[in-house]
Amino acid sequence: NKDFGFIEIKDGKVIKKGLGTVLTVRWGGLVNRPYNIRKVGNEIWVASLYTRLRKFDENFSYLGEFGVWGDEFPDKYVHPRDFVVTDEHVVIVCEWRHRVVCYKRDTAESVWMIGDGQAGNPQDGRVWNPYSIDVLPDGNYI
Repeated sequence: NKDFGFIEIKDGKVIKKGLGTVLTVRWGGLVNRPYNIRKVGNEIWVASLYTRLRKFDENFSYLGEFGVWGDEFPDKYVHPRDFVVTDEHVVIVCEWRHRVVCYKRDTAESVWMIGDGQAGNPQDGRVWNPYSIDVLPDGNYI
């Protein structure tokens, strides 16, 4: 809830106001090495190293986090590389854990998971360091 002065949201557009960071200590702060930022309704969601998905309003004021941090998949997640948010679900790509996990958006309860923590091929039910995810018009994920 500080005004870092580095971005401005005006008329739904993000305007860069110089270089800077919202974090100076690796293990503290709200955002740490952000991988992906997505606009979800009137919120800005951020996936970054060593943190849960963080939510901010359009003025970049902190609103909270999604889910629970930890290696006890599928109920918890670590190292989110990318994510997609629908009306019902949040699907998170956990690169370093070789997993893609789907949660209910309103309760953060796990729905399904691909990957068992071992790198491998999709035909074996595994993924290898997944980086990204998106939702297709038909509702499937790619």
